Amino acid sequence: MTALEEYRRRLEPRLPWIRDIALLAATIFVLVGRFVQAGDHSAQAFWLSAISVAAAMTLWWRRRYPIAITCLGILVCALSGSNLMMLIAICTLAVRRRDRWLWILAVAGALTDATSTFFRRPGEDYPTALGSTLFAVAAFAVLGAYIGLRRAYLDGLHDRVRQAEAEREARAAQARLAERSRIAREMHDVVAHKVSLIALHAGALQLTRAPDADRVQRSATLIADTARGALEDLRGVLGVLRDSSDEPAPEPPQPLLRDIPALIAASRAAGVPIVEDIRADLERPAPSVLAHAAFRVTQEALTNIHKHAAGAATTIAIHGAPGDRLSIEIVNAAAPAESSATTPLDGSGTGLEGLRERVTVAAGTFEHGPTADGGFRVFASSPWPNGQPDSPSN
Repeated sequence: MTALEEYRRRLEPRLPWIRDIALLAATIFVLVGRFVQAGDHSAQAFWLSAISVAAAMTLWWRRRYPIAITCLGILVCALSGSNLMMLIAICTLAVRRRDRWLWILAVAGALTDATSTFFRRPGEDYPTALGSTLFAVAAFAVLGAYIGLRRAYLDGLHDRVRQAEAEREARAAQARLAERSRIAREMHDVVAHKVSLIALHAGALQLTRAPDADRVQRSATLIADTARGALEDLRGVLGVLRDSSDEPAPEPPQPLLRDIPALIAASRAAGVPIVEDIRADLERPAPSVLAHAAFRVTQEALTNIHKHAAGAATTIAIHGAPGDRLSIEIVNAAAPAESSATTPLDGSGTGLEGLRERVTVAAGTFEHGPTADGGFRVFASSPWPNGQPDSPSN
């Protein structure tokens, strides 16, 4: 910043005061000059001039009380014959308001000025004096109206800019919140299920008093493979968070309907006795939102079984066809007694609510709740449009 720009920056807040002082000094100078040039130094003329100067001092408050100061300006014009205070007050009034008060006081000021000029100058033609006065009053009123309209226009622009900025920040905040919610759902979906599988395998080893070497080897292999898969999924989600580009974060690979049997097989390998009743061709095309919702419903239900009812008998029924509906029902029995010996994993309680949102997006219905025998039931049903392909898995 140059010295001139710094000086202007410091001077700008003081400009209204400097302008007011200059106008006040000019008005007082004109009034005193009128008194001196008149040649009438009688006591009456002196007091009229003093009253006019005192009234002119009120120009300092013309912005706060424009109507009252304009009336005082008209009075000063009548007493002293100087119309400068009146013209300044009319200009300020036009800046502040452009209603009937402006036109009433402008006409009253023009008539007062013309009459004062006519009586103070006997040879002056009244129509000529009135015309020149009307022109001066109209010029100051138009100048004030232009300044007021321009300020109102600029204020409106500033308000729209501030409103647009506030809306942009609100949209950005909503976008950040939606992105965090999406990332949180993906973290829960891709990590919680595999972590529960790891805990299930480890719990099974803990319950076995004298496991043979082959079983320990299989369980260790399954735990290692599942942990590596969870880490890879976690790296994929965290990679999105580390991306510093301004472009929207890409969606991670989405599951397909044909991935559901592998999900069931992984839970069965972890020790959950599952009975399948699949009466749907999961290789058939389906919209990505339907495939994603169906996979996550199955995944979350199995995750909850791993957490709270490890080893419970489970039935998975998947029915549907393109052009109809796809229904998924997962029912598990009460947790067996031996599973209660292990410490259950705590849950956040948001998984099922997240499923409800996913199924609702797929225009479906979602139900969940305990069964009469102490188990738990999860049910989801969504329309399966005909002829719409799955989203790619990569």
